[in-house]
Amino acid sequence: STLVLFQLIGVDYQIKTITGNQSFENNVTIKIRGDSGKVSIPLSTTNNGTQPFQANATDLFVHRENDVGKIKRIIIEHDNSKENQTWNLKKIFITKGKFSFK
Repeated sequence: STLVLFQLIGVDYQIKTITGNQSFENNVTIKIRGDSGKVSIPLSTTNNGTQPFQANATDLFVHRENDVGKIKRIIIEHDNSKENQTWNLKKIFITKGKFSFK
């Protein structure tokens, strides 16, 4: 019998968010599902260490996670820890390795 070992190779996910004219203070997570799996990434620390989701701000998050293959679906959710908040997420861009998604 032959034993085959698979090593999950990580890939860098660069997630860029653009927030509208209202700051948002809840904890945000993005779930990315692809044809080879799924990952859940907390968007809590920006690449440059600033407070994320401030009014009219662009934030960049970089995480190394398992490669999900071709991205099929994303879900962005928050924990509603700060009540009565509305997040005006204008745009999100995801770059996985050398591939970009809008």
